[in-house]
Amino acid sequence: MIKQDMQYDRDIEIVVDVLNYSTKKYLNGFFCGNPSIDNYFAKQAFNDSNAVTHIFRDKNKDVAVTLVTLCCSKVDIVGRTNRMDGDVGYKLCSSLPTVEIKYFATNQKYQARMYTDTKTLSQAIMCKVIQMIYDWSQSMLGVSKIILYAVPDKVNFYQRCGFVHY
Repeated sequence: MIKQDMQYDRDIEIVVDVLNYSTKKYLNGFFCGNPSIDNYFAKQAFNDSNAVTHIFRDKNKDVAVTLVTLCCSKVDIVGRTNRMDGDVGYKLCSSLPTVEIKYFATNQKYQARMYTDTKTLSQAIMCKVIQMIYDWSQSMLGVSKIILYAVPDKVNFYQRCGFVHY
């Protein structure tokens, strides 16, 4: 049952920026509650030459809602082989190009806010990230998988977003 007075954040206008010199200011005051992730965004994201950070910000308040860092990666496909000595061996069969969600973090001020009856604002933003990756894969990248490594207490969030735990 949904409370009649429940407020939804559907009216928040989210703007997506890429982290650069002019958008770095939106990182000020961003805290997701995980010290190592907060440290990455505060001190390392801007200089991470192997990844690109996207800022999903509340346009009206100029506040970073969610920060997402993406990079290219791969998944190796390993096959079993029978060795001459009777043991089983493994060899690399192929690799699948992927996009890795290196970091996905929502500002504590926006965590657990409902966007629809069944989806939080963070889940809606994750859907947008997946859509962005899909669009890029269709036009520029040629990737077929998205991977991420979740902190243990966030595995359920990613499963609700459609990711499979391996």
